[in-house]
Amino acid sequence: MSTPTSDPEAICASVRRNAIWAAGAAVIMLYFGMGKSVPAGTIAPQTQGWALFLYTLKIGGAAMALSALLSLLGLPLALMYDAVVSVVIGMALALSGALIYPDNSYQAIFNIVFGILFGYCGWRNWQEFNVLSPADTEDPSADPEHEDSAPPTDAPARE
Repeated sequence: MSTPTSDPEAICASVRRNAIWAAGAAVIMLYFGMGKSVPAGTIAPQTQGWALFLYTLKIGGAAMALSALLSLLGLPLALMYDAVVSVVIGMALALSGALIYPDNSYQAIFNIVFGILFGYCGWRNWQEFNVLSPADTEDPSADPEHEDSAPPTDAPARE
């Protein structure tokens, strides 16, 4: 894992690298999600699984497009947003795969595999966000190693 950095240009470059992957995911998800409907002749759990899958492609594709846009801006919060969105998409894909397994096992396996991949990408972006986010600055007077020779007091000085 990388070490934290405070160089703004390095942070922007690192965040912008995420934009191409988020845009690619958005294009693929929207392409396969738009204009599709739940297959006819499926029973209730499979119908719900197909509906979840299609809504995940449509809504998740739009969310990934927003992630790509935020990543292009170079904002470190874009990685946090992408991490949360990717994990939610991954969970929805895995759940839809489990629901449609009896109806179409090949599609279900693809959904579960892509669900795992999205979850992993979300976890990696969360780790990258933690590395790139600025560290909390603590009050140096609270640290005993940084004590001044005369600590501040509220009492008036004695003569």
